[in-house]
Amino acid sequence: MLNDLKLPISKGDIVGKLVISNDKSTNELTLFALNNVESIFNLNFIKQIFTYNSSSILKYLGYSLSSLFVLFIGFRYYVYCKRKKRLKRKSYRKLY
Repeated sequence: MLNDLKLPISKGDIVGKLVISNDKSTNELTLFALNNVESIFNLNFIKQIFTYNSSSILKYLGYSLSSLFVLFIGFRYYVYCKRKKRLKRKSYRKLY
């Protein structure tokens, strides 16, 4: 992706595209340069960041979304149990 870039890269230049695809759809993100890049060291550093983080960011997003979903289900179950307990108390009051 980044091998055919010409130095120097100025801020706002298109660096490449990140394609995320599954069976149903394909999402394409355009990557822009955030800073000016004038040396090969910086270019290699950018390349390492993009190749390493593209999969780890997706894993992190997946883990965080799944943990939020589990917390949401747990919270809803807690509210359900509290409501059930409160309704049970109200029905006992009506009997006496």
